[in-house]
Amino acid sequence: MLPITPLTRVGELLDAYPQLEETLIEIAPIFEKLRVPMLRKTVAKLATLEKAAGIAGIETKDLVMRLRKDVGQDLLEGHDNEPEGLGEGEGKEANGRKRADETPAWVTTAEILETLAVEALLAEGQHPLAKVRGLLNDAAPGQAVRLESEFQPIPLIDELKSSDFRIHSQEDGAGHWTTLITR
Repeated sequence: MLPITPLTRVGELLDAYPQLEETLIEIAPIFEKLRVPMLRKTVAKLATLEKAAGIAGIETKDLVMRLRKDVGQDLLEGHDNEPEGLGEGEGKEANGRKRADETPAWVTTAEILETLAVEALLAEGQHPLAKVRGLLNDAAPGQAVRLESEFQPIPLIDELKSSDFRIHSQEDGAGHWTTLITR
């Protein structure tokens, strides 16, 4: 039995408990995208439940506890019924990712090399991460790639941040995100 914690990867969760796909969609309709084969093969393999909760704009604790309940896993005793890995303050404001009130200066001066529609790429079987890296490999200083998506691409952002890319992600309206990425 796979224990469900904030660090459980979405792909592992759905491999172990396929019935939870419907629960995820019920909790947050954005999880409907898990039915897209490319997204299921790529993002679901990378994203933890903590990151998925951030994408959906819900509390990590609420997501994990609902999933645990639906598969009959006990609420953890001695932790005030909180799943392991949830410390005080976690799960707040998209899991610690506060939306910046100020736009960094580089965002307003960046030369956009290309704008990528994330959902369209995924539907075509392409992963945005490889495309972004390919475009920025030979980019000059000040050049950036713009991603347009219906969700904040947190797994992609985290992967690129670990490679010293500069990233600014902002919700432009209900369910629409613009993310700029540069070196």
